[in-house]
Amino acid sequence: MKKIIIVVQLVLVCFLYNNSIYAQSELDAGIIGLKNANWYDRSNAAEALGKLNDKRAVVPLIAALKDENKIVRSSSAEALGKLNDKRAVVPLFAVLKDGDKFVRSSAFNALSKSTDKRVISLLIANLKNKNYKFRAYAAEGLVKFKDKRAVVPLIAALKDDYSDAISISLQAFMWSGSVRMYAAEALGNLRDRRAIAPLTAALKDEAKAVRQTARKALAKLTDR
Repeated sequence: MKKIIIVVQLVLVCFLYNNSIYAQSELDAGIIGLKNANWYDRSNAAEALGKLNDKRAVVPLIAALKDENKIVRSSSAEALGKLNDKRAVVPLFAVLKDGDKFVRSSAFNALSKSTDKRVISLLIANLKNKNYKFRAYAAEGLVKFKDKRAVVPLIAALKDDYSDAISISLQAFMWSGSVRMYAAEALGNLRDRRAIAPLTAALKDEAKAVRQTARKALAKLTDR
């Protein structure tokens, strides 16, 4: 029996060792790929690093935020959003001033996924952004925080009319109720009784997802 246990342990050690080597090789390949002469390869490298969930990729990806190609910058920002590392917060804030709107959108999306409290004020402010995607990212990002400063702005977001989204595309239409839905969810997590009346009104929202989320939020507020 002892021999069997020893063999199993050895197999497990070999398995873990081989996996660590494989992970290291993927990491190295991704970091090297960020410096490839071809922008497409650099973008793919950034995407690959974001999927590795390895914090060692953070610094190289931060450097890639200054890549000459906008698609590489966008991919790097999105990858940093997946890694959710505090070191990326300030660099991503800087990218919000990028000359390309898609890069700015990727950076904001990345910041909306951050658990760093420094992004809260940014998210609250963008609940009034003219771009529906920014408003949706902001509302979704606030779901994980329990900051009372967000209560009043989130209540206002329950009436988001998404008029800018409807005329853009089918994808935009699919986002149409997102702001209100995430606002309702965030208010439920905040458990502030000022939200009871607005959430009750949201039970009549035209979007089913909003109505369902408002119902769940109210249950948290009224302990039902």
